Amino acid sequence: MPVRFYRTEAGGSPVLDWLRGLDKDDRRAIGLDLMRVQFGWPIGRPLVGKP
Repeated sequence: MPVRFYRTEAGGSPVLDWLRGLDKDDRRAIGLDLMRVQFGWPIGRPLVGKP
């Protein structure tokens, strides 16, 4: 499952900007969660949907 981030018409990416503003440990934790969903689908499904 691909992970895509919202982009504004001007080309900005508010979510990526927010992520880049976090400290290293927080970015790593969120990145690991995104990888789990991206590469673990459908095994990762319970993390992101209705049960």
